[in-house]
Amino acid sequence: MQCIQDVSQFPPLADAWDRLVLAAPQPSPMLLSGWILAWMEVFGADVSPMILTAWEGDRLVGGLPLCHARRRLGPVPVYEEVRFLGIKGVGGMYMDMLLAPDAAPRAAQALLLALNDTVPWDRLRLERMLPQASLHSALRQQGTWPGTLIETHSGVASPVLPLPDTMDALIAGMDPVFRSMLFRKNLKMAPRLHAVEFIPVIAREDIDRDLDRLIEVHTRRWNLQGRRGEFARADVRDFYHLLSHRLAEKGMLRISKLLLDGEAHSFEYGVQIGRQYFALHAGISPEGLECQAGTYHLYHILEGLLPHASHYHFMEGGEPYKYRWGAVHQAVQDAHVWCGFKGRVLHRLRRLNARLRSANPLAATTAGAGMVGWMENLPSLIPSLARTAETTLPLLDAAF
Repeated sequence: MQCIQDVSQFPPLADAWDRLVLAAPQPSPMLLSGWILAWMEVFGADVSPMILTAWEGDRLVGGLPLCHARRRLGPVPVYEEVRFLGIKGVGGMYMDMLLAPDAAPRAAQALLLALNDTVPWDRLRLERMLPQASLHSALRQQGTWPGTLIETHSGVASPVLPLPDTMDALIAGMDPVFRSMLFRKNLKMAPRLHAVEFIPVIAREDIDRDLDRLIEVHTRRWNLQGRRGEFARADVRDFYHLLSHRLAEKGMLRISKLLLDGEAHSFEYGVQIGRQYFALHAGISPEGLECQAGTYHLYHILEGLLPHASHYHFMEGGEPYKYRWGAVHQAVQDAHVWCGFKGRVLHRLRRLNARLRSANPLAATTAGAGMVGWMENLPSLIPSLARTAETTLPLLDAAF
């Protein structure tokens, strides 16, 4: 076993690490070495890497990308947290441990032992895992560690479209009403109104320019709806620029675009790992929306993927249009493991905070979002609790 706590030690392992990603039953862009390195460069200032690796001789047979942080209430250290590395601050896909197929049981056991022994922690956050994730299976087989308790929550929908060998078979699996509208109207609007050109993969020298344009049209669309969009923060934009060049070096980046009268109005940021294609982001202009350019674009993406990909993974979210294309439902899960006395106290306080939010609309409004809401929002909760003592006191009794 080796625990990498200095990110400068990780690049020499990058190729072996990515081979494990390619061999995984369910790979994910978030597990790639390029994602790990780009994320640490942009978001890693407040965490310590804790990348666990399992070896048999000089061969890497397992990996678990984690990071460690000391969570604080103001300047006061409160508890130690370990979570997946590469999640905070960015959207993405699935997380898991990585295992060589011929050494999976041994490597999984070694990684779980190292997870418990390497760094003391009070809370372990394992987010964005599919139900069939290797880490889920390993935890079920081993059970939780002594002195811990685990809770699992259903997360967001992550629909996936199985891709057959032919376009005719894909079309046959679409929703019948959608299929009729697709060929009667949606695929004809853009070519009727504009000169249309589909670029399946942009050139490497155009990555920064086209990514900036993707961000521009994405942000413009969401701003028109009164929302900020995924790329509102500069650090997120910096991350995707770094990530894009790392993925391009590996031949995995698939940014496509659709030109209307020579100008790009629809983009998709995709990553292909083996035969799995992942749509991470999209951007479409208001002009593109008016002529169904996004639908036209996706149709041609799917057509180009056949027969070179087996699955198209939609961006997270259960929007109905994804299922009209023939996607099947799946959802990620989050697991939280609480360790020792402090972990159990945190667990109870977290449950209490959830109950207060549901019981007291004012508290729910003032609390806002946070990694552990009871700590970050305690000052704003106190007046609300005082005004609603009749509601909160029974809940306190039940929680403890």
